[in-house]
Amino acid sequence: MKWARWALLAVSLAAFPWIAGEYYINLTSQIFIAATFAASLNLLVGYGGLPSLGHASWLGLAAYLSAWMSLKLGLGHALTGSRFARPSGIGDPESKYLARFTSLSAAFALVSDAAMATLGGQLKRREKLSGRLADALAWLYLGSATVKKFWDDGRPEMDVPFLRWGCEWAIHEVETALAGVLENLPNRPVAVLLGAAIFPLGLSGGPPSDRLCARVAQALLDGREERLRLTRDIYVPPPDDPGLGRLETALHKVMAAASAQLAIKKAVREKILARHPEETLADRAAQSGVRGDDVHPAGVVKGADTEVSDEHGAGARVGVGAEC
Repeated sequence: MKWARWALLAVSLAAFPWIAGEYYINLTSQIFIAATFAASLNLLVGYGGLPSLGHASWLGLAAYLSAWMSLKLGLGHALTGSRFARPSGIGDPESKYLARFTSLSAAFALVSDAAMATLGGQLKRREKLSGRLADALAWLYLGSATVKKFWDDGRPEMDVPFLRWGCEWAIHEVETALAGVLENLPNRPVAVLLGAAIFPLGLSGGPPSDRLCARVAQALLDGREERLRLTRDIYVPPPDDPGLGRLETALHKVMAAASAQLAIKKAVREKILARHPEETLADRAAQSGVRGDDVHPAGVVKGADTEVSDEHGAGARVGVGAEC
């Protein structure tokens, strides 16, 4: 049963940062640092019988370097990916993203300085390296802007998926850009040292999950309040505009045809209507009396098909027959 006690202790220590507050995490960290210092001194002097040559000075030097790396370089949370760092006065979910953007901003500054120091004027001619640095800076800005908009809008609960998607995608792009710089930096010793300091366990921010992407896409395509609120400051051209105006018109027609489309799909599954030919499916549904929400199916489905085809080409359709 001795191994069970050790396992319980290990699980408790691993779970502690997730359930304890900042004060207790800091206090426990100091206790472990003091215990490690005492154990090392006891091993050196007590068991080894060797004199201590400034043992405390090495502890002080390590504490100074750790604080300097954390405060000046933002590398104090590299191992954990800033998962336990939280800005004061800001709650979840935006606080964890702000902590990560702060850490990545410091990493960006460090990588930029290293690239300039090792390449000098050649950095201007290495357009792929400078382009990756520009990508990292741009995505840091977009991620921070995403958090600010969420905060300025009053932190609405329905916008949390959009916040998560925007921040996770921005973090993924920033890490990918910085990793690309390090992988292609000509001075390999500097690149290896920076990689170990910034990404000791590899990239921590993967792209948004498929489930989150589907949730965000569905919210945008359903024409609900979220899409209208997020696009309230965007100018929408007239319906006959060959770009955004036509797309908006097509979206409204597709949404209007949604109930009729579902009714036709159901009729095809129940063998009330034949699936082929698809070109006459809407007309045959109208003749058979198939309706959705008291809407005439032929007009709305064919109108949506026409609008989508005009915008995306003759091969594009709403897809009633193809999805049945």
